[in-house]
Amino acid sequence: ARFPRGFRQMETMSEVSDGLSRRASSNLRWRPFFTGSRSHWSHGGARRGPAYRLDIGGQSTNRSRPRSSTATPARPTRRAPLLGEATPGLAFDHYAVATAAAAPLDRDRVAPERKLLTADDAAVAVDPLRATWTPVVEALRAGAQAGDAKVPRQGPMTQRGDGSLDLLAVRLVAKAAAFEARALLHEGRGDDAVRVSLAGLTLGRDVLHSGLLINQLIGCAVVAIGVDTWTEARLAHLAPGARELLATGLAALDAQLPVTRDLDAELRFAAEALAAIDGAGGDDLGVGALDSWRYGFSPRWRLASHYLGYADLIRFANATRDLPWPEREAQLRAACAAEEAAGNVFVARLQTVERQLRSAVASVRLLRMALDLHAGREASALPDPLAAAPIAVTKQDGGVRLASADAAEMPLLQRLARNQPDGVASGVSGAGAANP
Repeated sequence: ARFPRGFRQMETMSEVSDGLSRRASSNLRWRPFFTGSRSHWSHGGARRGPAYRLDIGGQSTNRSRPRSSTATPARPTRRAPLLGEATPGLAFDHYAVATAAAAPLDRDRVAPERKLLTADDAAVAVDPLRATWTPVVEALRAGAQAGDAKVPRQGPMTQRGDGSLDLLAVRLVAKAAAFEARALLHEGRGDDAVRVSLAGLTLGRDVLHSGLLINQLIGCAVVAIGVDTWTEARLAHLAPGARELLATGLAALDAQLPVTRDLDAELRFAAEALAAIDGAGGDDLGVGALDSWRYGFSPRWRLASHYLGYADLIRFANATRDLPWPEREAQLRAACAAEEAAGNVFVARLQTVERQLRSAVASVRLLRMALDLHAGREASALPDPLAAAPIAVTKQDGGVRLASADAAEMPLLQRLARNQPDGVASGVSGAGAANP
């Protein structure tokens, strides 16, 4: 999976937050207060002053700026499976079993995976590794049917204790589902192939909804793995019943995928990292005193201001959710650039990470439209998350081209269905062209 620059920035943000949790300045004590609709930073632990207050040598320096709130409603975690009825239990309990079972697949991360990615489906069906990934897929399918997708803050998949998931572990489970779907399709078990693939896509959906930006990016990667399984050639091999089953599941998935990022959890993550400063020892905060001259040479004061600036940015992003994407992207870019220019250590390029999410949603809708064509129907007019218009449908000699607005920059955001003499739409698309 390819990640935008924002992916590395979010890793950096996690490292900075870890640093804040481990290190604290010993000469000044600042404590965050997040109560109701107010955010106070006070010296020495007493709640006072407007937005934050700094005492240096007995002198007080006050600065005021709009107060920020980190009080957000609880995230709903119950969701309906893409197919069938929900079962009791937590999805991530089953996903944890799947990641543990997938550990042997990680012994050699290069050779076996690359071999399977480029092998034909017949070779995948008889690969010795299939016995290893079978229990992974069984646990994954159980998780996909569970009715509650709450993510534990700490557990086998979130060992850091902050709710962030392990990219490699989740990726192995998603790849196992993709390989098993290909094997089942080769064996003529199209319905089972669809159900396994939709279980992998459900994992992506659940990870994407789990809060932190890093998790949302991992969820996008998992969705991409599931969608990439279904090349045009493989769609042509599906029986009509299996094709409709896949179309039904993808419609349910599309209805559950957001097109704007959830940023509230990331704000809470930053607040918790700052709150941990009081309980940690150390002599710096990852930002130097000389770089903090605008803040009375106080790194703590500087981080307090940066946090409030980040909160303002997220408030602005939430307020512009309903704008058409081209306009929203331009406004997010300008707002993030302003905070970056001020040296804000919390800010990621929100427009870049949201584009990744919108690209994942666009790929799901392209697959849905391709299924319409394979069923002999006109492609549904679905909105393009990357434009203020529907996804483009262009008839050309021998077939139909489906393309999102970003297809020129990202070739995978298009599909080409070629008309065969028997009138069945089939063909190839993207990297799967030589791998039916």
